[in-house]
Amino acid sequence: LENLDDFLDRAARHGIRAVVTLSEWGGSTLDWWNEGGQYFGRSPWKTDEGPDSIGMIRQFWRLLGERLQGHPAVFSYSTCVEWTMPNGNLTGPWQPEPDDIGLVPGGAALWHWRRFAMSKYGSVSDINDAWGTAYASVDEIPVVDYRYDEDEKRYYSSDAMVWDYSNFREWATMRYFVPQIEAIREADPTHMVTISNHMR
Repeated sequence: LENLDDFLDRAARHGIRAVVTLSEWGGSTLDWWNEGGQYFGRSPWKTDEGPDSIGMIRQFWRLLGERLQGHPAVFSYSTCVEWTMPNGNLTGPWQPEPDDIGLVPGGAALWHWRRFAMSKYGSVSDINDAWGTAYASVDEIPVVDYRYDEDEKRYYSSDAMVWDYSNFREWATMRYFVPQIEAIREADPTHMVTISNHMR
């Protein structure tokens, strides 16, 4: 905080306004943070005791917003930079291995993706009808397969599954951003909240 105060004071003296952002370059060495807890929290995918990352991030923004409210060198707050939400059809040389496409490492993203599909269709049978698949249970649903068949001009997964996964990514994004933005607004109504365009 002392470094941030010093930086903003220097910026103010030179007429510079800064975007204060939460950097997510690897987060930390905490497994629960890096394995999806950062984006999804614990509930309802975990029922045991453990850290509520969404709550922690909200508290971070509340305390920071109270500290920086009205500061002349703050242009806005940004809730992310180069974040790795459930991602998709990246192109080389950044293309991950096929087993890693579409997921934050760990179980949270996959758990929520399966429940997102169930919330839309209501049953595994209806999911199979929509996607042209034959899953026996919700726990068999994989991440979407973004490999592309150049001859057939189509993804390996059905268009319906790709579409649903794209909507899941939007839902997960809002689920992550909205609580942070609300916490910032509660603490500091004097500055904007901006969203970085650096989603990977």
